Amino acid sequence: MISGTVFFVSIFSSGTGYGSPRAKRFSALNSWNCAETAGISQPGCRQPPKIRQTNFEKGTMAEMGTLFFLMLRLAVFTALPASALAGGCPEIRLDSSDGSMGHVPMTAQGHVGICYANVAAQMIDAFRFSHDAPEGDTDYAHISSPLDLAVGFTNEDAAKSDFGYGAYHICPVASFGIKTGTCDQERVRQLYWKGEQKNFTVSLWKTHKALQEYLKAHAQIHDWEELKNGFRASACEEIGYLNSLVSPAGKSLLPGPDLLMNALRAENYTPAMLEILKPVCDTPPRHPVAASLHCEMLPLGKPGKLSPVHELLEKKNAQPIAVKTCSNIMTQGKNYRGVNDDGTFAPDCKKHFLLIIGQKEIDGKCRFLMRNSWGSDEDGYSEDWQPPEHGNLWIDEDSMAANTKEMCSIGGK
Repeated sequence: MISGTVFFVSIFSSGTGYGSPRAKRFSALNSWNCAETAGISQPGCRQPPKIRQTNFEKGTMAEMGTLFFLMLRLAVFTALPASALAGGCPEIRLDSSDGSMGHVPMTAQGHVGICYANVAAQMIDAFRFSHDAPEGDTDYAHISSPLDLAVGFTNEDAAKSDFGYGAYHICPVASFGIKTGTCDQERVRQLYWKGEQKNFTVSLWKTHKALQEYLKAHAQIHDWEELKNGFRASACEEIGYLNSLVSPAGKSLLPGPDLLMNALRAENYTPAMLEILKPVCDTPPRHPVAASLHCEMLPLGKPGKLSPVHELLEKKNAQPIAVKTCSNIMTQGKNYRGVNDDGTFAPDCKKHFLLIIGQKEIDGKCRFLMRNSWGSDEDGYSEDWQPPEHGNLWIDEDSMAANTKEMCSIGGK
């Protein structure tokens, strides 16, 4: 196999200078220059009015005042959530040291639309780490790669295009990971060790688009050399930047020029990413997952409630629960409603996947601990859910119910 370093230098070396500021930042890491730049743009996972409180006029008789306060106390009592009154929201954290998520670290999707794969990978790892063999294991060092899971699933699913545009359901993605096994996240990080996951995937996307545009403009390509020499000017900068991100160990695993170029000829860039991940994730082999694991859809419960969640969280060796929701609830706050009365998502709903990993009562309401996939940064969240806990948010059950369309979880035999 031709090494990645030989491939990138020999095929895409040309010109006298870098064009973009980003390329200049990485010029010290590369020994080649580019004559032209691709110049391609990057690809892209109403609040109801607040109710005014009416002021009651004071009565003129002591009996009326007494009656008013008795009625007020009764109203407050009946307005409390049933879970709070019945003690149905005991504090539970699956990310505690003895919980199923205790050894599953926070992962960040890096502005790539693979929240669905982050959730699926963490569900698989939670089950692995919380069960004995043969269904589970204690290889805590092996954290399943969401990127590999997203690329593999998308490549197999003919209905999808690019892995960064999201899946519609969690269970098919989790089932794919159970069937194929999972790749070690640390090995995948060799591909973008000097930058974020986004940098690597976007650069590959740009390279793919540059090739597609070149092929459309030059329909008559007679041989490999003609394609190679003509294409290098438009893609050299992105390939040079891509190469600068990869670790020395990762470069030795990158595919040769013929394999990658042929993969980039596909309609989308998922096959190219799959070609890159194969040597990274197949040697050593992917970590096996017990075939007895299965992902199942869960009922939502009564309208406005996610009542099954309480029972599931209180079970022995409880597992995280995946929800398909609107990310608006995290950024716009408790008044946002993303699911219509007919069960469809509102037009402005930004579909997203989260994990429920705990519950507790806060200010008389039951709140769920939601694990997000935006990393530990605390910026961008609504003040209703402040302060975040390294990317985890305590969100009211009622608010989650008003924005959740699906739930699922992984189980064993």
